[in-house]
Amino acid sequence: MLTKAEVSAILDRMSGLQQLIVQLLYGSGLRLTEGLQLRVKDLDFAQHQMIIRDAKGNESRVTMLPTKVFEPLKMQLQRTKRLHQQDLERGYGSVYLPYALERKYRNAEREWIWRCILPSISISTEPRSGIVSSTSGFLWGWAAPPTKNRRFEGVARRATPSKRRLSNSRKFKGVLRGR
Repeated sequence: MLTKAEVSAILDRMSGLQQLIVQLLYGSGLRLTEGLQLRVKDLDFAQHQMIIRDAKGNESRVTMLPTKVFEPLKMQLQRTKRLHQQDLERGYGSVYLPYALERKYRNAEREWIWRCILPSISISTEPRSGIVSSTSGFLWGWAAPPTKNRRFEGVARRATPSKRRLSNSRKFKGVLRGR
């Protein structure tokens, strides 16, 4: 488990999307894949919460959305929406909908609320549906740095996503809330 000082040291050395991912992992207790698979519709800024769908054991749960990530997350959502519009214009705007949702909600696969908040950096084929898009939440191109067993100056132990998640306790929340 990382100390409050170690969490701060790691966050101080990150910026942009990497920092946003780590803040979501720490502040919400997310597993890495849960953070990468978050969809726009799963966020509730008014209630300060998000829904984690099909988590471990195929269960869904509600967890907190840290106030500290509101602004960077809103900026990321704007970028995601622009990318979605560009993808629609190019014919790549569809997303994979789980279960029978594509039959239940006609044309929902083209609505931006179903997009992952952290879309892929390249166009790819979704393996379950064959849909070609940039919507996959598994964008290892930029997600790899925070997932590696890394050493940071001022942090005696290696920082891994599981340690970040384990550090998510009340005494560490102040780091993420800007206290």
